[in-house]
Amino acid sequence: MGSSAHQQTLLPRATIDAFYMDQATRKALQDTVADWRMARIAMNVHDGGLDAATSHYRNSQSPELVAVELPTAANDVEGAIDRLASHCQPGTGAIVLGHTNDVRLYRRLTEMGVSDYLVGPYGIEELIGSFAKGLANVSGAGGKLVAVVGAKGGVGATTIAQAISWLAGETRQSSSFLADLNGLGGTSGIAFGCEAKRSLDEMLEAIADGKFDAEMLSRVAQPIGDYVQLLPGGRGIAAPDSFLPEAVEYLIAEARTLADVTVVDLPTGMHPLTRHVAAIADHVVIVTSPLLASLRNARMMMDELRQRRGAEAPLTVLVNGVGAHDRADLPLDAVKDALEQKTICSVPFTPNLFALAETNGRYFAYDKLAQKTLKDMQPVVDAIYAKGNAGGKGASTDTSSKLISGGGIAGLVSGLIKPPKHA
Repeated sequence: MGSSAHQQTLLPRATIDAFYMDQATRKALQDTVADWRMARIAMNVHDGGLDAATSHYRNSQSPELVAVELPTAANDVEGAIDRLASHCQPGTGAIVLGHTNDVRLYRRLTEMGVSDYLVGPYGIEELIGSFAKGLANVSGAGGKLVAVVGAKGGVGATTIAQAISWLAGETRQSSSFLADLNGLGGTSGIAFGCEAKRSLDEMLEAIADGKFDAEMLSRVAQPIGDYVQLLPGGRGIAAPDSFLPEAVEYLIAEARTLADVTVVDLPTGMHPLTRHVAAIADHVVIVTSPLLASLRNARMMMDELRQRRGAEAPLTVLVNGVGAHDRADLPLDAVKDALEQKTICSVPFTPNLFALAETNGRYFAYDKLAQKTLKDMQPVVDAIYAKGNAGGKGASTDTSSKLISGGGIAGLVSGLIKPPKHA
């Protein structure tokens, strides 16, 4: 009984009303609100259990999901659930919080359409897993959302976003959607040899005016190979305040219905658009170079994202362009220590591969010489799909190439990048 799967992604945007009977349940419900997976959930916690819920919806519209706690000695549970259902909107999901490990009751409730039945005491993992199950039954959670952002201009974040989307589709033979939201910095259209049919600003304005939907998005998106769909950018979102958050969320939500994985290429650093999308992403990939200035930015971004998303939210760091600066590259051990990452994914410097591909308008993955580079990027995709990936130490995979050794520099780099600790 109950949900045993460990929920590894953000729950879809929804409202949950929860009605408790005792204070322990109230605390458990309120504790879930602070969890990073609940970032898109509006949770309303009410006293009174099942009877209070039935009374409440006589005069109020029900949300996407309702969780109700039964009294310790509950009678005619099925009848009470039927009465609750008669006052709820069609499509509202229900979770029942009980106190008796009753398999027959569980089966009867699920036959009636109840999404889940949990037996107390209720932990955060059990509750969030049950919420995920209930919301999947109601609206579908869509595919994973991956946000890719560069710590500094020129670190190759756009190329990494393209590769992640390509690998997610081709190596796993699953649908992948690449959304270029990098404004003037977006070059995915050039990389894949296609042009945007509409600018990003035009699409966001159409969404805000109610003139854009999923069908239109599927027409604007362009197929790349057998598994990838691309929404090219290259224009729009040049000014930090020129985007509409609700329109961006709508665009991403519709894209997620079209693919198993949606990869979003975002503006460099903590641009307002980047902050907004990264906060709701299932997985964030920060791309940095092995130079001090870029690593410093990466560290500040990691700290802010962990504060906004929670320390356990999945996050991968990729060091790109290893070997480009010869002795100026910082040692991998120093990078790991400074960023407090047990493992770091890294990709070697291969400029001609990408430059020639863009010049020819043919994606670099089709080049035989690209296979080694793609192999270096594969662990990022594996981390996105990995069960139990919780970011932080040990979150990403080490596929390091040749890096300068020199253990003595680690402490110096760490001191320069890590923020000071205040008493």
